[in-house]
Amino acid sequence: MVDDAPAEGSPRATTTVLGVGERLRSGRRARALSLQQVTEALRLDEASVVALEEGRFDALGAPVFVRGHLKRYAELLGLPVEGVLDAYRAAAPGSDAPPSLSKPAKVAEGAKVPNWIPWGIGMAVLVVALAMIGSGVDDDDTVIVQAPPPVAATVEVPADPAASVLEVSVTADAWIDIDDADRRILAGLQLRDSRQQFNVRLPVTIHTKNAPAVSISIDGQPVPIPPELIERNVATFTWPLPAPPAPATSTAPAAEPPVQ
Repeated sequence: MVDDAPAEGSPRATTTVLGVGERLRSGRRARALSLQQVTEALRLDEASVVALEEGRFDALGAPVFVRGHLKRYAELLGLPVEGVLDAYRAAAPGSDAPPSLSKPAKVAEGAKVPNWIPWGIGMAVLVVALAMIGSGVDDDDTVIVQAPPPVAATVEVPADPAASVLEVSVTADAWIDIDDADRRILAGLQLRDSRQQFNVRLPVTIHTKNAPAVSISIDGQPVPIPPELIERNVATFTWPLPAPPAPATSTAPAAEPPVQ
């Protein structure tokens, strides 16, 4: 958790950091999203999402990564991205500064250089000279040593004859859950204009909110969402659709022929 006491020399730092995290937490709760749903949508571990909501940005690595996480989280919640980033910059004034480059250490004037350094340099020069003499290369020639090309490792993955390729795309933000015969394939909020492909084993069960914005295909063939299953833009169905029940056969006795 973030310490309640402000950092020395920056009395408003803790308040601003808490403001960023509280804004994210409030936005998530307003959308009725659980931590697990957010972690799946952002593809982050739960500890990182909690760190964002608690303002513990030091636990998330370099500022460039923090800004990326904040941007994606704000977009997921529909919050103004620049407003969230400005709040983070105010909380961490040095977050936009480029990383400093370390400079080689200088030997202080009058400092004694260890005896082994000149000896090591001399040995290196001697080894290079002997190598050139042994190979018959003149001083003016250039020696180019090429490393052998790396050998690419190939792993043969057996094809699954029962697998199908499912593609899902959205024209507007939509919540989509997809389960195939073996596992959960997709779960969470999908952002507008996103497109994803998965290998699945039929049948698949699809649950979506904002169904009119969702397009699904399997092996290149469109999978229409049955309109009768859409209620208030929410639909849940299984593909392939179950076969309709066979018509009931009549059990009424045959009519007797008229008496002549």
